[in-house]
Amino acid sequence: MIEITKSDCSKWYEGLDKSQAKMVDSAVMVLKLILNNAKKFDLITKSPADVIQRKKTSRTTAQTIGNALLTENEVLDLIEVTPSKYRLITVLGAYCGLRIGEALALQRDDIDLKNLTVRVNKQVQYSAGVAHITEPKTPKSKRTVPIPDEAVGYFKEHLANYTQRFPKSYLFARPTDSKPLARTYYNDKVFNKARKEIGRSTFRFHDLRHTCLTHYARGGATIKDLMAIAGHSMAEIAILYQETSDTRLRELASQFNYNHNIHLKDYQGTVNNG
Repeated sequence: MIEITKSDCSKWYEGLDKSQAKMVDSAVMVLKLILNNAKKFDLITKSPADVIQRKKTSRTTAQTIGNALLTENEVLDLIEVTPSKYRLITVLGAYCGLRIGEALALQRDDIDLKNLTVRVNKQVQYSAGVAHITEPKTPKSKRTVPIPDEAVGYFKEHLANYTQRFPKSYLFARPTDSKPLARTYYNDKVFNKARKEIGRSTFRFHDLRHTCLTHYARGGATIKDLMAIAGHSMAEIAILYQETSDTRLRELASQFNYNHNIHLKDYQGTVNNG
């Protein structure tokens, strides 16, 4: 512990993948916590990690989610302009709420067309450009997600035409072999072109997940429903999709009724005489 220097901390920080802002922030936070505790117990006189300045990462809020959503027509347009071989990836984000790493890790036996479900139990992560199959983001991320009726045709088409017949065949394999499709290839060759074509060049794949969960919330999904679909471990995150706006409140008020057979006018006289 006492041999760690400011130079060591700086070199370690420089070696982190800065494109993964939240991961970097979490790693720096843990290092600072460890070294600050060492200082607290007089193992060191000063934390060498003080040389690293934590950068604020943008938090996901209901407003940022709302600004990133696709309309129903935009979702359908995005699917339509995506090459058929990769169309199901978009569907998995927009209809099933999967993260991109979860979608690219799917194998044939993860899809159950009889019960219309997708099993999520792994993800693709990348280290130095090399793909690795790992556990999902959190224990709660292991889940079984329903396939909406409207999306079933996309699954059937893809399994019939673009996936090998073996149970462990990846749904989205690289053009050169049977390994999982690289995220960079999908982003550069497929997704970036498709989003530009529908006029949403800053839209992220993860925003398809936001769109899916918000659509479920608008349809009446509870917090527990959203947590189960998304694989969230904290209700606070799922609550973000329970949109509240003037339009939404007006819609709820128009539906508010204790008894459809009793009308306010029936009480007018009672109110006036009361």
